[in-house]
Amino acid sequence: MNTKKVLWFLILALILGWLSLWLPTLFMAEGDMLRPMVQLLGYVWSPALAVLIIQRLIYKESMARYGWNRKYFSFRWIGLTMIMPILLCLATLGLILVLGNLVHIPGFGEVILDSYHSFEFYCMNPAIDFMWNEFGIAMPSDIFGLLMTILVVGLIAGTTFGLLLTTGQEVGWRGFMLAETRKLGFIGSNFVIGGLWGLWQIPMALYLDGNAFLNPEIVYEFLALIGYSIAISFPLAWLAVKTRSIYAPATFIAVFNNIGGLCLFFLYGGNPLIASPTGLAGMAILLLITLLIIRFDKKFVEDYPHHFF
Repeated sequence: MNTKKVLWFLILALILGWLSLWLPTLFMAEGDMLRPMVQLLGYVWSPALAVLIIQRLIYKESMARYGWNRKYFSFRWIGLTMIMPILLCLATLGLILVLGNLVHIPGFGEVILDSYHSFEFYCMNPAIDFMWNEFGIAMPSDIFGLLMTILVVGLIAGTTFGLLLTTGQEVGWRGFMLAETRKLGFIGSNFVIGGLWGLWQIPMALYLDGNAFLNPEIVYEFLALIGYSIAISFPLAWLAVKTRSIYAPATFIAVFNNIGGLCLFFLYGGNPLIASPTGLAGMAILLLITLLIIRFDKKFVEDYPHHFF
């Protein structure tokens, strides 16, 4: 592992990330709706820019080494990375159904497959009501139509604008960092990548939530963010190596970010840090997927230090 190169990346990604949050405040008004989007876009692309500076300007080498290409990412893999987030959501609901409804473990709440109450709960959410009214879109009159609308819109948004947001960070984390730390092995490499990726997301999360420091559970939320980042790093690495492209994990995250909220229609009384796709339940499913990779794709795990894009 080129430790010097990795340290350069971490320092540059952090500096560029902070600059992306600060610079727009110099020429964009506080109430400007475009300012948060510019800051978010700049922050999520700071890892890619850091890799470009290191690889192209300092080491003068090709970016293809880090999977920034579409050469191997086929339509078959595109379809798979769109379906997998849906399956992850369903598996999370299934786990909460068992641990919440049947075993009654505190914090998991329960899954209620009741379309009337789900739709009523959705309609009472002021943020959702504002979203529909703001864009002048007629809300579907039944829960099934609503779910299908959000699912279709989520898949489209995830593979277009969402992909624009996730590609920048994946160049850094599943591209550069995966290639540079693969000698640590499948477990070691992705534990390190996931932990650092989670820490890197904290400044952005703090900025986007202006009242974050007033939240008494802020420490637990950040610990959950780091835990989730570690848990999902193993399946994302498998996707990246199998497809030899960072576009596979980028598509997975983009779609998942857009449709993960569908689970909220059926979850009641639980702690979001536990009973959610990004909470403890989701982490458990992701770690189960990791165990399945280790058990049934032994060659991939054994050859992991020698994989390349």
